[in-house]
Amino acid sequence: MDRDLDGSDEIFLRSKDLLAVLRVDGDAALVELSSYPLAHNFGDTLRRTDEAYHDKLDQSASGAHQGEGIASAHDRIAFRHAIAPGDAAADTRPRGLFIDSLGDTPLDSFRAKSDTAFVLDCGSGRLEKLYQIAG
Repeated sequence: MDRDLDGSDEIFLRSKDLLAVLRVDGDAALVELSSYPLAHNFGDTLRRTDEAYHDKLDQSASGAHQGEGIASAHDRIAFRHAIAPGDAAADTRPRGLFIDSLGDTPLDSFRAKSDTAFVLDCGSGRLEKLYQIAG
């Protein structure tokens, strides 16, 4: 079932204390790992996307107002800590728990072997992921 309408199905694993949500795509990653007693989702991350205001990061290096008169609040660029344009680079892969790579090469061709097991054939070997919740 594609619960979050992102084009990939999700599988829900539940126990008394935990909820794990698997995204059934090439990454075979957990997109949610929630503890009911702690009321906390350990996989709560946001994907960085390209935003129009990121273009202003290049302007912040000079720190000078470009134009006449007083800068408006919308034109003013100030940061508490130094931020480089690369700090706001868009993510090339979805975020989640247990997303694999080998060096800089993403391992994103996992296929479902069963509801909770995924396999990736690579070269002369293979990798398998198995998700289980006890209790």
